[in-house]
Amino acid sequence: MRKRWAKQIGEWAGPLAQALVVGAALHGSVAAHDTWFERLASSLADQPVLILGTGDQFPVFDSRHDIEHLARSACSAGGQTTGPLVRAEPAAGEWRLRPPQVLPPAARVSCWAQLQPFEIELTDAVVEAYFQEAMPPAAVRQAWAAQRSRGQPWRERYIKHARIEWFPDPQRGAAPPEPSPMGMDALMLRPLQAPRAGEELVFQLIKNGQPMPHFSVEFRLHSSRLGLWRRSDEQGQVRWRAPSAGRWILRGIEITPPPAQALEPLWQGLFITLAFDVLPAARP
Repeated sequence: MRKRWAKQIGEWAGPLAQALVVGAALHGSVAAHDTWFERLASSLADQPVLILGTGDQFPVFDSRHDIEHLARSACSAGGQTTGPLVRAEPAAGEWRLRPPQVLPPAARVSCWAQLQPFEIELTDAVVEAYFQEAMPPAAVRQAWAAQRSRGQPWRERYIKHARIEWFPDPQRGAAPPEPSPMGMDALMLRPLQAPRAGEELVFQLIKNGQPMPHFSVEFRLHSSRLGLWRRSDEQGQVRWRAPSAGRWILRGIEITPPPAQALEPLWQGLFITLAFDVLPAARP
């Protein structure tokens, strides 16, 4: 069983996830292996080229995902939604993705993807590092302590979700994107134009179409390993002010314990990232 998991994860998430399966010694924040979007700087506004990859910690990818890794995906702009992402360069770079058609002119563009589910087995040490990255509620740690006392290993089925948003015209306002059919999603509700350092940003966390109250998320800047944690309110919203300009991601992990008396307990993990840019603060 372990060999099958190791082979599957190695194919999809690269050397790091395979190391998790076989119980290699890991340190710090490597357990979470987030998945996020990056838009190539040379991309045109109406024909963006995207990379969807996984890494130990934003912004460095350890592996990249091709279209067969995606369960569902799309882009939206100007009130229109495209079909699933396709290969940007089928012959040269299979992991480069793009919308299947030219996007209409728009003040705001958003693309999203949900990956295929995976199963994995973690060592006790890696589970602890995983908890540090996910910041789960106390009930999750208690459920794991009880399972561990019964001598049962951590087995998990997890699904990754990722979204990226950008503003081709930073000065124009645009309505927030519509929720996707992904199992988990994160939307930037405000501002209605390109966000700037120091102003309040409002995000909505959604699971199966419903708000996610009291859910912990972290904001990470591409040029720093500093993480800034926030928790969603009763409506599943997070209010936050970016301290500096740059490329940011919002990241969150929901960990759901298996039934207490399950003979072969299988945990459930849902990952979400939202990639976005923050412009310098407006001059007085």
